[in-house]
Amino acid sequence: MALWTRAWGTPPKVSERPPTGQVTEAIAQRLKRDGSLFRHIIATAIACTALGLFPGPALAAGPNAVMTPAGYNASSVARGDDTSNLVVNLPFTMNWNGTNYTQIYINMNGNCTFGAGYTGYDPNITFAATNRSIMAPFWADVDTRNTAASQVTYSTTTPGSIPQVNGRNAFLVNWVNVARYNNQSTPTNSFQLVLVDRSDTGAGNFDFIFNYDQITWDIGTSASSVRARSGWGFAGTGFELPGSGTVQAGASALLDASPQATSLIQNSMNSGGQLGRYVFQVRSGQAPNLPPQVTVVNRVLEGNAANSYTGYAGIGDATAVDPDGTIAGLTHDRPAVLPLGTTTVTWTAIDNRGAITTAQQSILVRDTTAPTNPTLSSPTHSTGVWTTNTTVAATSSGSADVCSGVRGFSYAWSQGSPATPDTVTDPMTTEIVTTDIPVNVDDQTFPTATWPVAWTRSDATYVRLTNVAARTQGTYAAEIWANNTTRRTVDFYRDYDLTGLTSATLAFWDNMVLSGGADYARVEYSTNGGASYTQLRNVTATSGWTRRTYSLPVGGIVRVRFSGSVNATTEYIDHDNISVTGIDTVTSTVLSTSTTTSLADGTWYFNLRTVDNAGNWSAATNLGPFLIDTVAPSTTDNAPAGWSATPVALTLTATDAGQIAYTRYRINGGAWANYTGPIAISAEGTTTVSYYSADAAGHVESARTTTVRIDSLGPSVPATVSASATSTRSVEVSWSGSTDAVSGLAAYRVYRDGVLVGTTTSRTYADTGLEPGRTYVYRITAVDVAGNQSALSTPASVTTPTSTLWLTVSDASVDLGTLTPEQDVITPSATTVTVGGVGELAYDLSCEGSDFVNSNPSSPTPTMAIGTLGFATRGWTTAPFTTFSASPRPVGSSVGSPYVWQHAYIFDYSINVPLSVDPGSYSSQITYTVVTR
Repeated sequence: MALWTRAWGTPPKVSERPPTGQVTEAIAQRLKRDGSLFRHIIATAIACTALGLFPGPALAAGPNAVMTPAGYNASSVARGDDTSNLVVNLPFTMNWNGTNYTQIYINMNGNCTFGAGYTGYDPNITFAATNRSIMAPFWADVDTRNTAASQVTYSTTTPGSIPQVNGRNAFLVNWVNVARYNNQSTPTNSFQLVLVDRSDTGAGNFDFIFNYDQITWDIGTSASSVRARSGWGFAGTGFELPGSGTVQAGASALLDASPQATSLIQNSMNSGGQLGRYVFQVRSGQAPNLPPQVTVVNRVLEGNAANSYTGYAGIGDATAVDPDGTIAGLTHDRPAVLPLGTTTVTWTAIDNRGAITTAQQSILVRDTTAPTNPTLSSPTHSTGVWTTNTTVAATSSGSADVCSGVRGFSYAWSQGSPATPDTVTDPMTTEIVTTDIPVNVDDQTFPTATWPVAWTRSDATYVRLTNVAARTQGTYAAEIWANNTTRRTVDFYRDYDLTGLTSATLAFWDNMVLSGGADYARVEYSTNGGASYTQLRNVTATSGWTRRTYSLPVGGIVRVRFSGSVNATTEYIDHDNISVTGIDTVTSTVLSTSTTTSLADGTWYFNLRTVDNAGNWSAATNLGPFLIDTVAPSTTDNAPAGWSATPVALTLTATDAGQIAYTRYRINGGAWANYTGPIAISAEGTTTVSYYSADAAGHVESARTTTVRIDSLGPSVPATVSASATSTRSVEVSWSGSTDAVSGLAAYRVYRDGVLVGTTTSRTYADTGLEPGRTYVYRITAVDVAGNQSALSTPASVTTPTSTLWLTVSDASVDLGTLTPEQDVITPSATTVTVGGVGELAYDLSCEGSDFVNSNPSSPTPTMAIGTLGFATRGWTTAPFTTFSASPRPVGSSVGSPYVWQHAYIFDYSINVPLSVDPGSYSSQITYTVVTR
């Protein structure tokens, strides 16, 4: 491809590019004008290579498919882009599509052509559409102008030094570590075309080989519209490797990092398993024999035998088609027993021209199935039956896991309901168990017209598949036959691996038409590869379709052979539905548990779950309930604590850790009866009830006794009710006593104006808090111990008096006679103040006085302060000494007294005349004040 740099902008579209082998004048002028830029790019690349920034030419790491015989890269193709002008003589003649070629065109863009070069850089058409004789290991836009990447090389053609591949002359073209367009140096690809002389098989015959070690890029530039292609073509015919020209996950399907199904280095063709190598054979100028295409299906299997999967038939695991012929055989190396983990199975398909293709199938055998739980039992207890035995033993046996085996158990006791144990294994025991496992070794039903590759025919001409006489309509049967009167003695056989089986059975259906004489049909087996045979069946008579079964020896490879001899077109021997089954007897150690524990009273369950060696836990299994009861029942009643005024429904309630069997009772020492519900008791007086209960474990409690007392009649009515006021706010009510013949008198209830105001056990009642001057009506009832109340008594009325308050003073004046200064005068009982009233009154008493007045008006001291006179009180209250004052001083008080009352206060006076007072006679007036609160 011509050099386009960033300075020129976007490269031209395909339609604008120069014709093959030409450079337009405009581009030539631009190349000339910008030559300094080109030199700068190349110099930079060289400098970077010297500094180690770009990798130098080296064979890329990969699957080591690229061949390197002596002289394989003796010559180099000049660096360039889109070149196709290098013609090299071949060291041998090759017949390609009927034309003998002795020269090859090495084209820069990953391909070689014959008869003319090819500069196409955009693989936007198929190889068939190029109408060229072309071999293209990797058709893409290769550019080797940057010296930091490698050149295209080819092998020597000098006689005596021609490279050898498998001892034959070869010609090799190497694109090793080549870069893509636009003067880039990374990433690089490494691939190769190899031509091998196969004139030993016929003149002009040859093989050509595509080898790949590293494919890391595909599109060279935005001008390339299609991903890289790999394949070949001539005269309108072409072939492309899977993924050629396609995109997967945004990149070419052929890259190293592409999916395994299409990555060039992860696959191969006719290479004997060498990844990255694709071999094509050309014979007599015909197109290469395209190899079969094999499609495999990876499987995930659940293990069905000890650490393995046995009897896997693999139906539908692989299919094979041949693009240019038929499939001659499809075989695999799958073992009869697939172990746990991943097994890689190689499928090999061969076509009618001998081309071979292999494909890898992954079969994962796993164990995700939990083991079966064992059978739980108890040698000491029956479930669901109450017992007094608290020590319970639980055992388990028979747990199984067909694949990884049982590892252990986790078990726990739970009370009340089943539970799930934790995932920590508990102690266990072991037992030896022998198990017969059926094994399906093979079942050949001949479903198609293609002879199964597992069966070998001694003479394929006279052993065929036919559905004319097949046992099942629409399917085939294997048939031994003759097409004339010449005797045909032929056979077909198959080897079976019966290693590890304890027995094996061969079964088949046969159907034959024989004329007798030398005609026969035989079934035999060999244990030494066919050196000798043991007959199972040898017949000469005609029979219809019949199923036959025979035992086979086990322990190794057994060859089963079906043979016969017929000599007429009307004779034949048919076999169908040939199967070999076996028994694999496995002796294994089975884990079991045995645990004994002491349980408290109640309902218990033994819970267990199983784990296998793959870590799969089963769901819980449970044994129970175990019913433990060591204590007798306890029965209670709801009898009232005292007398009841109404009939009683006596309820008996029995409680027990287990199950109550029955409750029994009797009344007043009568016969015992089973308790089924509340006992109705209505008899007046005292009734005695005895009772007890028993539980299902056999405990019987001691009898208990309760009494029920019933009195439904009220006492006699209280008589002679009277009421009298005891103050303006209180009344006393009295009456004569009542009687009760059954439960006895409990109390009296006092009603004032129809409202209950009090209850008393005496026959008087003091009613307080009343209003003065109001009339009240009282009635009395009697109540017995059972709560029965008599009728109301006859009424009694009373009116409370209105309240009054008075005050009397014996001497309100103070006349102490002639006083001398500094004289102390004490006058006891100087005056008596009496407070009285009617009703329950509260009051406050106070006193105050005026200053003393001198009887002599001309005295220098006409007055003396009242404060010189002090007083103390006795009588209703006693107060300490204090002085009079001109303002009121509290003397005493009362919170109220009953009805008519009076309180006397006795005042004792004392005075000390001050020195400043002139002697003389002084007098004063004392005022006493009483007020209600």
